[in-house]
Order: sequence, then structure tokens, then C-alpha cells
Amino acid sequence: MCNKATRICGLRFSENGGPSANELVTLLDVTSKHEPAYTLINTQCYWFVATVFAALKSLFAGAEQDITTHQGGTWNGLPIRMKESLDEVCAKYRAARAALLEEIELKRRVEHQQEDERQREREQCQAAEEAAKRECKKHQAVEDEKQRERKKRQIAEDAAKAAEDAAKVAEDEKERERKKCPVAEERARAAEEANAKLLRDLEALQRAGATRQAQALSIEP
Repeated sequence: MCNKATRICGLRFSENGGPSANELVTLLDVTSKHEPAYTLINTQCYWFVATVFAALKSLFAGAEQDITTHQGGTWNGLPIRMKESLDEVCAKYRAARAALLEEIELKRRVEHQQEDERQREREQCQAAEEAAKRECKKHQAVEDEKQRERKKRQIAEDAAKAAEDAAKVAEDEKERERKKCPVAEERARAAEEANAKLLRDLEALQRAGATRQAQALSIEP
């Protein structure tokens, strides 16, 4: 059964000067991959912790170790031999961080480019919608104008037909008047002839009366 863990030493960093969780994970990953095989001599757990600890002090300025002397890396008071890997691990860490930052930057650029592309597509879509709306309005305006023209033509046609009907009625009335004129003239002539005949008959009667009166006077003694 394991004994309770004993704190050997620690590192203190200035405010905003310590490693982020991502940076610490990168350092642990680089150190583990630097010597993936565990060996009792050189690359054991003591080596891993000591290398990470030394790398943190080397990579992040302002790191302060709170205990300068400790028994870490010893067994029964005897130091355990460990491989010196600080420079190589720090170099690999810097390369990994550079590659990671480059990947992050590339991803950011790709996302920014994709967002720009989506923005352009949205703008193009909006422009297309606005153009379609304008075209629809123009088409509606044309249709409205056609409708107004159709109404005007219909009104003109109705007015022309009404005028034509009125002209036909007037022509029919004139025709009826023309037909009435001969009858009236005939009636007038007949009345004149009747009047003339009456006058002749009256004159004849007057002459006949005068003749009888003259005869009567000549017979009297």
C-alpha cells in the first residue's frame, strides 16, 4: 500500500507568466514522446518529473522554486542516474508549440475565410433577393400599367360603342322622320285638294242660287 505523498518542491510563476493548461499539456506530451520507453536507469519516473520541472523553469521566465534542496530523484538516500534531456525537450516543445500555433492560426484563417465566404454568400443572397424584389415591383408596375391601359381601352371602346349606338339611334330617327314626311305631304295635298273642291262646290252653289233668283225675278209680273 502506498504511503501518503510527500511534497518535494514547487514552482511559483508571476501573474499571467505561468504556462496555460494547453502549454503544460504540450510539454508533458513532448517529454513523454521524447523517451516513450520506461527504463529503470536514465528514463524512469524521476527523469520525467525532473525534466518537466526543469523545462518549466527554463521556458517560462520568472519561475521561482520554493524549495531549493530536496530528496527527489533518490532512493534510500542514493541519487538515481537520470538522462539529461532538458535542451532536447525544450527544443521539441518550442517546435511543437510553433506547429500548434501555426495550426491554430491556419484554422483561424480557414474559419475566417469560411466566415467571409458565408458572409459573401449571405450578401449575394440578400442582393439577389433585393434584385428579385425590385424585378417583382417592376413587373407589378408593368402589369398595373397594362391594366390601366386595358381599362382605358375598354372605356374608349365603350365610349365609341355608345357614340355608335347614339349615331345609329339618330340615324334611325332621321329615317323615321324622312318616312313621315311623304305621308304628311300627301295628307297636306289631300287637304288642299279637299279645300279646293269645297270652294268650287261653294262657288257652283252660289252661281246656281244667283241663277234661280234671276229666273224668279224674270217670271214675276
